[in-house]
Amino acid sequence: MTTVERSRLVDAAPTEVWKVLSEFETMSSWAPNVEHSCFLTEGASDVGTTRRVQVGRSALIETVVEWEEPHTLSYSLKGLPAAQDL
Repeated sequence: MTTVERSRLVDAAPTEVWKVLSEFETMSSWAPNVEHSCFLTEGASDVGTTRRVQVGRSALIETVVEWEEPHTLSYSLKGLPAAQDL
């Protein structure tokens, strides 16, 4: 399994950044390649939450694997072509 890690330094409080990153349905407002995203699971977001993300012609499935508000949000990603620029 391939592992990719990305991090960014943001000049904002962790709680403010968390508000943006944890609103999965608005991902297209801050992720430039995402056209649309929607939940595949119901209920409050937490470990196990799954969403479908449309990136061009590819449909990706993301599942939250780590949720430590407001510090850590990790998820697994399925459906990304191997040559896709991350």
